[in-house]
Amino acid sequence: MSLAQVNKPLKILHVIGGGEFFGRRLPIGGAAAYLFLLLDALRAEAFEHVLVFFYDGPSANAARERGYKVRILPKRFGKDPTLVFRLAGLMRRESADVVSTNLTDADFYGRLAARLGGGRAVVSTMHSFIRGTMGHERERRFRETLSLWHEVRLSPLSDRIITVCDTLAGELHRLGIDAMRLIAVPPGVDPQRFSSDGSRFRRELGIDAATRVIGTVGRLAPAKNYPALLDIARRLDDRQGRTVFVVAGDGPQKDNLMRLAAERGLDGKVFFAGWRADVENVIPAFDIFMLTSRTEAMPITLLEAMAAAKAVVVPRVGGIPEAVDNGINGFTYPAGNYENALEILQRLLDDRGLCRETGRRAVETVSARYSPAAMAKSTAGIYREVGGI
Repeated sequence: MSLAQVNKPLKILHVIGGGEFFGRRLPIGGAAAYLFLLLDALRAEAFEHVLVFFYDGPSANAARERGYKVRILPKRFGKDPTLVFRLAGLMRRESADVVSTNLTDADFYGRLAARLGGGRAVVSTMHSFIRGTMGHERERRFRETLSLWHEVRLSPLSDRIITVCDTLAGELHRLGIDAMRLIAVPPGVDPQRFSSDGSRFRRELGIDAATRVIGTVGRLAPAKNYPALLDIARRLDDRQGRTVFVVAGDGPQKDNLMRLAAERGLDGKVFFAGWRADVENVIPAFDIFMLTSRTEAMPITLLEAMAAAKAVVVPRVGGIPEAVDNGINGFTYPAGNYENALEILQRLLDDRGLCRETGRRAVETVSARYSPAAMAKSTAGIYREVGGI
């Protein structure tokens, strides 16, 4: 090997699936957010990055704005077999050393293409559980069964499989994936990013400084169970009439949720803010952050809310208990027990000191256990290991 080859940066080809939900394109989701957090944290490392998207949309645009090299390989329909060959050709042209795949579609096409494209090393990242996350009820079972099948059967084609939490790694092992391939690398979030006081976002929505805000950020998709949030908003005993709910996000359920909110008489009580690129200005406007999801792995929006020193009220599902110690740095409730969630919200609204104290401890948790530097160090080590450096 020549000196030039030794000094040549390791080239990582990141393939990310998603971007489309039953014919409707989505804004940036958790997987893309995780990838951007990772790449921003890896800037000091000697890697060259190329990002491949199957759809040209908000995620691809965000990558371009960050200065990353972007390639679009359109997925023309369902399971598009031509995509494997087109992706393999791109890997050869880019002379990629490591292929990094994100989400089940990218895992399927990327793993196969890496073998056709010269047997390149593959690192796959699992961002969420598969059960309970895919589409509407009538289509979910088939899609989940297909995804589970190919994730397990094709897992030997990945040299390493990164998960965003230990709980997800354990679930994948139970499904039949070799534990030696699995490694948990939690997301890293920088609390300094959330230094805004949120006043600008409040002014945009016409919410004054005295009004308490219970907010959430995420894709408006079935797994997030936003109808439960609207039911909580309807039932909350707002003694002083100064509490509102804010939903920041977009997705296939947006129109239905807005209609449901109107039917429940929540005009002026629930604000739909749409998709926001400036989450660092949005979350600081909240007093309390809430999730009503049926399933989660390690939601980045939760870590961002904790980094912003917000009291969090979240379901006890997936990897959430790894980050939130109930009653210490936030509050968890049993999945689906929205009566308990409502009680917690009422308690926090009645006790501002409790909000501040749990928020302070939340920041300490993120700083100690979810730092961008730790995320970058772990992932860089994996890339170097599989890339032969």
